[in-house]
Amino acid sequence: MKLEKWQQSELECVEYLKRVYGMAGVVFGHKGGSDSSQSDIQLLVNGSSRFYIEAKSAAAQCGQFVVLDENGTFVYSPKNKVQPASNYSKRFIEIMQTNYDAYKSCGRSGVEFPRQNKPLAYDWVKDYYKHKKAAFVIVEKELGKVEASNFIIFPLEKFDSYFDITAKYRVKTSGSNNPNVGDVAEIKQVLKANDYTVSKDEFDGSHYYIYCFGLANKKQLLGATHRWQFNLESFGKYQVRKLSNTNNANVIFEISLKSGIAQNAEDLELFKQSLK
Repeated sequence: MKLEKWQQSELECVEYLKRVYGMAGVVFGHKGGSDSSQSDIQLLVNGSSRFYIEAKSAAAQCGQFVVLDENGTFVYSPKNKVQPASNYSKRFIEIMQTNYDAYKSCGRSGVEFPRQNKPLAYDWVKDYYKHKKAAFVIVEKELGKVEASNFIIFPLEKFDSYFDITAKYRVKTSGSNNPNVGDVAEIKQVLKANDYTVSKDEFDGSHYYIYCFGLANKKQLLGATHRWQFNLESFGKYQVRKLSNTNNANVIFEISLKSGIAQNAEDLELFKQSLK
């Protein structure tokens, strides 16, 4: 099965770290995948978790939070995974409220925050990744290249030195959740109705997996109560996600690697020292 570009990039970042920096007692584990609440790569030193590393492509989305319009007042959604709202999220909402008419009808195209709010956007992203216990970021500049010059590693605090950033308020389909035991019958029924045969299924902690062939990665099927998405984990194995039935407006952060940027030697040395 063909992987999404972001999935391939994460795996290539993990393999690069293992190949270049792996040594006795140093383990890089791929932990992100479709679970956006967790950073992508976990560093373990002598069996103990040291910190996480966030893997990014040269252009990527890097976080979001839902803001609801309740009768003319913007509020931080209680369904956001990060609770309570950070001071940075509150400041974005204050900007929106002050300019209510500009943001109230954002639609799917969205309304971009003015450039003078870029420092606030950087602060939000760095705080968001700290919440996920990330201490470093690894960037793959171009998909599929294995040479060292294609990767950049830097401490989270230097995020604004490497990436440009934009923040936008726009409508998008809400996130996804893990199915529960009561959802299994519907999931199996919708697969059978679409001529897919499940050879095995299992719960692994909070996640539900099915083993099946012929499903495209991120295939979505509509059941009786929900739309279900099947995310490829490995050959023939899919994690099942329950998609929301609602559309919400989100403050979304998008990044792009600055033109001509190169690896800073001091930043890379900080990473090497963190492995000891």
